[in-house]
Amino acid sequence: MNNLEHIHQIYADVENGILDPVKAYVMAYEAEKMYGELRKDLMDQVLEKISGNKDYTCGDYRVLEASRTTWKIDDPEVERMKAIIKAREILAKKAFKASEAGEDFFDENGEIIPPAEPKYSTFIKLEKL
Repeated sequence: MNNLEHIHQIYADVENGILDPVKAYVMAYEAEKMYGELRKDLMDQVLEKISGNKDYTCGDYRVLEASRTTWKIDDPEVERMKAIIKAREILAKKAFKASEAGEDFFDENGEIIPPAEPKYSTFIKLEKL
């Protein structure tokens, strides 16, 4: 059975009451972790194999080497500005709490702080026993 067939079987087993959905979720979580580790372990071999080949394909995928640059900014002015933004975000969160009570929230200059808008999300948290 290939991976896709196995996934469809898990769906069917859950739908037919053969497999507990919580168990299926944990199985999927564990499989995702294992596949992530496998991809990391295979990376050097794949890069070596596709090196210099811009037309390497596998199934429905073109496989390319890509890179990105990240920057470490060591500038006190940038850090100062980040602190200002963080402080303003804290005030906006406080303004939201005040708005729930029907009140405005003001900064140190007496200006009304617009309240932040919360975004709620639900997720499943797994804790290893």
